[in-house]
Amino acid sequence: MKPYRLGTYHTWTDAEIDQYERRWPLGTRERLAFALLLYTGQRGGDVVKMTRSDIIGDRIRVSQDKARKGSTNELLIRIHPALARALSAGPVVGMQHLITDARGKPLRNLTDHIEKAVKLAGLPPRCVAHGLRKAALRRLAEHGSTTKEIAAVSGHRVRFRRLSDTRREPIKRGWPIRPLPNYRTWMTALTNPSLG
Repeated sequence: MKPYRLGTYHTWTDAEIDQYERRWPLGTRERLAFALLLYTGQRGGDVVKMTRSDIIGDRIRVSQDKARKGSTNELLIRIHPALARALSAGPVVGMQHLITDARGKPLRNLTDHIEKAVKLAGLPPRCVAHGLRKAALRRLAEHGSTTKEIAAVSGHRVRFRRLSDTRREPIKRGWPIRPLPNYRTWMTALTNPSLG
């Protein structure tokens, strides 16, 4: 089996996440875009397609385009409390998509939007939108989620990953792994890395 490629995108640290959240309070488009990326663990292209009708009770339906060429991967992810707060705070412009531009049109340039917000927050340019997806998955791995549990959020195919692969990057960088009692607490793990 070939070793898992760690990729070229920087994984946001907890300090970088905190700095962004301090700069962009709830109720800003920058915070909503950030929350959708971090607390769903999805790619930017899938986040911009999310609509209000995708929210089903305490879960959000995600349709991933990158699963396989010509097909989609459907996920149903529990809405994290921090994401619920960001969705409630808005901004709400338009009635269909969760993240829109000032005119209510779907925000098509999410990566550029995050890039500008990162710069204004005083963060290094390495902090890109896809790094928030990696941060979400890192937090899950650090807090004891199994490979299958992480894949249930990310949409990755499990057969190509081993638990040791999902934990290799945090260990290599010196991030502590603090297991949680069980995977049902993953929502807390995403927002509160001091637990465990």
